Amino acid sequence: MKIPRFWIKIRRQGQFSDGRTFELLKYGHSDDSLEQARASAETLATKAVQILSKGVGHLSREVFADYSLAQPIREEILKEYTLQNSRLVITRNGYGSKVLNTDKIMFVDVDLAHHFSGTAALTRLIHFLKTLLMDDAQKARAKRAERTKTPLQNGSKQEQKIFMYLESYCQKNPSFGARIYRTKAGIRLLITSSFFVPDAKETQGLMKELGVDPMYAKICRVQQCFRARLTPKPWRCGHKRPKMRYPYENEEAQFFKQWLVDYESKSANFRTCEYLGSVGSTSTSSDISTCIQIHDSETGATGPQSLKLA
Repeated sequence: MKIPRFWIKIRRQGQFSDGRTFELLKYGHSDDSLEQARASAETLATKAVQILSKGVGHLSREVFADYSLAQPIREEILKEYTLQNSRLVITRNGYGSKVLNTDKIMFVDVDLAHHFSGTAALTRLIHFLKTLLMDDAQKARAKRAERTKTPLQNGSKQEQKIFMYLESYCQKNPSFGARIYRTKAGIRLLITSSFFVPDAKETQGLMKELGVDPMYAKICRVQQCFRARLTPKPWRCGHKRPKMRYPYENEEAQFFKQWLVDYESKSANFRTCEYLGSVGSTSTSSDISTCIQIHDSETGATGPQSLKLA
């Protein structure tokens, strides 16, 4: 996982060749110390000032490298778990929500409102997943009661693809298992049967089959980790995004502290996802069991159903 423990922000001034002045921000990072992070930022700032001083016509992509996807994740680390065979890190993202980052435990969010035409698709998918969780007697009773086409037959081509893949994958891979959650915009799968390497061809292929946002798949590959949001998006619980980004300067830290107090108060009335059940094998490792406990506790997945998703 590319999540440095130390970050620092510095400001530097310079002058274009035509005499106009400018100010730039540069971020330095390190896994070892704040001093090393500062040295990194100083090096980047010096290089950027030199490039900008030559004039607009000589701009280089290196000046904007802080915003490249290939750069490490610039988020505050709130808590770390070093387990037997994997690492879990909880960070706070750019709009203030907690995020669970894992190096080997795979999370997949499928935004059905984006990929599968909205809430009607979500309803059909949830019905299908619940059908997977039924025993034979329950399935027989449900079939007799409905006497209609299954969601598989009624769904769009894209929906049918993900339904059929889940069903066939469980049949062809008896050792495969996953926990299913409802989110505000779709579903979340936590793969419980094995570890995955984020940038492996098998992992990327599975994400594509499940209809995962290509940008998320790319982030997993480049940043070498999986990510799952743990707490609500602020605007979904009646709060604004924070105006500042980590690492915070002195005044920014005070403003963010107050923003966080308000956010935690408002988000307490919501949860991030709802646990629906599991498919496939229930056998799992101690690392994944610990991850499940952390995820479900932080998201409120098994909490009161009266709490709205956000």
